Amino acid sequence: MIVAAAITQDGKIWTGVRHCLVISKMVDEGLPTPIKGEQGFVDEFGKFYDRHSAGEHAIACGQIKFMRWPGMGLDSVEITPRSKL
Repeated sequence: MIVAAAITQDGKIWTGVRHCLVISKMVDEGLPTPIKGEQGFVDEFGKFYDRHSAGEHAIACGQIKFMRWPGMGLDSVEITPRSKL
């Protein structure tokens, strides 16, 4: 199951509810902008998936029925309940 938005850069993975919040966290930690990492998601085991693979994984495990924006891949709004935003 996909549990968080994530960005991987230089061998490290940052996570959060939404990618924009992850970027803010990275900038707060002193990373130069623009952030050049790869956006994706992590599962409950901490495995990183790019946006497309995350969407396929979320469909396969029954988390979502389809990706709303298949050309982009999974978006965090598809997996995050409004109450957690």
